[in-house]
Amino acid sequence: MRKSFLSLVLLIGFSRCPERQTPVQPVDPHAFTIVGACAVTGYAEDLAVADSAVVYIAAGQAGIEVITVANPQRPERIGFADPIGGKNIVRVAVVPESNLLLSVESAKKVDFWDISRRNSPAWVTAHMSDRTEGIWVWGAGHTGSADRIIIFAADRDDGLKVNGFYWGWDPFYSGQTWWAIESIGLEMPVRGWPQQLVVIDSIIVMACDQVGVDLFRIVDVESQNIIHLQNVDTPGSARCVARRDTLIYVADGNQGIAVLGGDTENGFVYRRSITTPGYAQWVTIYQDHLILADGAKGVQLYDLSKPDRPRLTGRLDLPYAQVVKTDGDYLYVVDRYQGLLLLTLR
Repeated sequence: MRKSFLSLVLLIGFSRCPERQTPVQPVDPHAFTIVGACAVTGYAEDLAVADSAVVYIAAGQAGIEVITVANPQRPERIGFADPIGGKNIVRVAVVPESNLLLSVESAKKVDFWDISRRNSPAWVTAHMSDRTEGIWVWGAGHTGSADRIIIFAADRDDGLKVNGFYWGWDPFYSGQTWWAIESIGLEMPVRGWPQQLVVIDSIIVMACDQVGVDLFRIVDVESQNIIHLQNVDTPGSARCVARRDTLIYVADGNQGIAVLGGDTENGFVYRRSITTPGYAQWVTIYQDHLILADGAKGVQLYDLSKPDRPRLTGRLDLPYAQVVKTDGDYLYVVDRYQGLLLLTLR
């Protein structure tokens, strides 16, 4: 009996050795290459890429900073717009074909800026709610005209807010004043505090802080026919969302990345969370990778060869990564303290 017991112990021990000795998948600290960087005056909060040459930075109380990236190795500031009345600019979006820049203040309305002169935004008007947090804009590609835009907003008071505007020079006034006339005005309340949203095809996905993610279907935006599909709770505080095929990735605050799976016909469900070392702020998809702005833990790179199980493969240490967006061959990162960085994957 003792001999049999000893043999069993040895067998278990040997069978476990390979598992214990399996090497941990390395995380490459040099996965990203910093191509160029440009400091800003204020605290960098967000960015919008106008074209291959110009980027607009939401720089808090320093307003909007204009940076040329025509030479990616040496981006430099070429202009700025002072905030009006001490505004704190926290979000920006750009519609280049309409010469329109939109900015969101902290707990204020959405400002419209004329960027006919790319390096010198000129304030024109303000619209929408005093509690707008994030925006997604449809331009001429959806509306058929550079003079028409549709703004989808994550709004703390109104939930999902959709407004259409005719934008441009006033055709009825010879003095050529700017106008922005509202043509759509839809509000759909939700339970949480909306933070950010994306619109892909006919589906709106909105991060709603502590209540997770809300999904909507656009039936006909012109007739304001939008249907709330469902809410999917997440363990943390949903800050930002990115959708790819049948998966939704959520930057979920102190709970890292939440993965939702499903479809709009049968519904999405929470599948799992991937713990991150920082506070997950912003998530985006780049090629076959997920890129996460993880606050004080910088930028994290995840491999999506198994899409529902993102695997950490690289990182870049930064003081406080706020936002990461993509355009062409580059990743554009906003760090609160270092400003704008242009990255590529090694």
